Amino acid sequence: MIAMAEPSADSSRFDDEVRQRWGATSAYKESQERLAGYSSEDRHNAQIAQEEALQGVIEAMDQGLPPTSLEAMVAVDKCRQVISRWYFECSHAMHKQLAAMYVSDDRFREFYESRREGLAQYFHDAIHAHAG
Repeated sequence: MIAMAEPSADSSRFDDEVRQRWGATSAYKESQERLAGYSSEDRHNAQIAQEEALQGVIEAMDQGLPPTSLEAMVAVDKCRQVISRWYFECSHAMHKQLAAMYVSDDRFREFYESRREGLAQYFHDAIHAHAG
């Protein structure tokens, strides 16, 4: 899995926890294989793609649109597509699992809340609205 909660931080400090929690999953294995082949430029481009996709969610929230709006759901799907493009195939079901972490794991929640108050819950709700 990836450390999406802190895209610009040194995620290596979470490697042991990530490996312990998800090391046996196909998503983890796929992400590790992809990451191993990435140059520093690739990693940078992945971070930029993540930030641009998240910005769409923030913009929908800032416009006062509900998480069930088409704009919010398109934005969260772009986030899901970035994960699929750069890390591992992220199904709608997997995206919902990630969304649960965005509100239940303090590190994820704090990251999103540092961007916008209420963003963690908004992101979660928009993912669930989109994924059904």
